[in-house]
Amino acid sequence: MRKSRPPHVITITMTQTIQHYTELIVYRNAVEAAVTVHCTARAIPEEETQTLTEPLLAASRAVGAAIATAWGRRRYKTPFIAKLSIAESAANETQFWLEMAERCGYLKLEERVKLENDYGQISAQLAKMIATSHTWLLRPEIKSEQPGGSSAEKSPTGAVTPGNVPF
Repeated sequence: MRKSRPPHVITITMTQTIQHYTELIVYRNAVEAAVTVHCTARAIPEEETQTLTEPLLAASRAVGAAIATAWGRRRYKTPFIAKLSIAESAANETQFWLEMAERCGYLKLEERVKLENDYGQISAQLAKMIATSHTWLLRPEIKSEQPGGSSAEKSPTGAVTPGNVPF
C-alpha cells in the first residue's frame, strides 16, 4: 500500500519535499537580495534616510516577509494569492527605489542592474506560484454537493509543484 504524505508537505520531485517556507527558492532569493540591498544601502548618505534608505529597505524586506506569510495562508486560495501578490508588488517597489538610488548617484549602474534582475526573477517566480496556486494549497478544493443529498466530496490536495519551475 502506498503511503500518504501529510497535507502540509509539498512534493517538488520524487525525492524533494518542501515542509517550510524557508526551503522555497523564491524565499531564499528574496532574503539574499534583501541582504544585498541592506549592505548596498549603507552607501546612501544619512540625510536620505527617511526619503530613500528606509523605503528601499522596507520594500526589500517586505518581499520575503510576504512570502513567509503567504505560506501560512495556504488553506485558502484567495488569501494565499493576495499575499503572494503583495510580495510581487514589494519586489516591483524595490526596483523603483533601486532606480532612484542609482539616479541620485548613490548606487552604481552595474549594482542596480544586478539587483533589478534579481528582483525581476523573484517577481517571475511569484507570478508562476500565483498561476499555479492550486498546487500549493493545503486545503483540498471542495466539489459541489453530489445529487441525492450526500455531503460534499473532497478532491486530493494536488500539492505537487509543476514542472521544473524554481520556487
